[in-house]
Amino acid sequence: MATRSQAETQITWSASDTNSVAADGAFDYSDDFTFSGDMVLSEFTVEGNSVGTNADDILEVHYMRKKDPDNSNSGTADTYDTAGTFSISLDCSDGADNQQTVSLPSAMAGDVIRFGCKTDGTAAILVGIRITEDKVAL
Repeated sequence: MATRSQAETQITWSASDTNSVAADGAFDYSDDFTFSGDMVLSEFTVEGNSVGTNADDILEVHYMRKKDPDNSNSGTADTYDTAGTFSISLDCSDGADNQQTVSLPSAMAGDVIRFGCKTDGTAAILVGIRITEDKVAL
């Protein structure tokens, strides 16, 4: 009989639960996250809060799949999908806590990913991301 469960994991940014994304249009990257071997479905929830209330304070979120997750090519630096996969734009212009949940339909068990966030806005945006995995164990 199969057992279904759900697990939620906080994505880290240099071991911190949140990251302040500067308003410079450059990507800030999270630490790597590895999906469980028994994951069947996944989604992530992104939370953002701008330190201002400017109309251009929009957080752009991408995710990138690691090309050599088992490090079998150990003499080469880690590489990821080039620009990653665009996931969402989160409007943080109201200065409040904003959040949105997005499914990750192309994620597979054992994949290693990281998130890239950027904003071209006027103010920095504090971001936090959680991944929820639906798992099935036999």
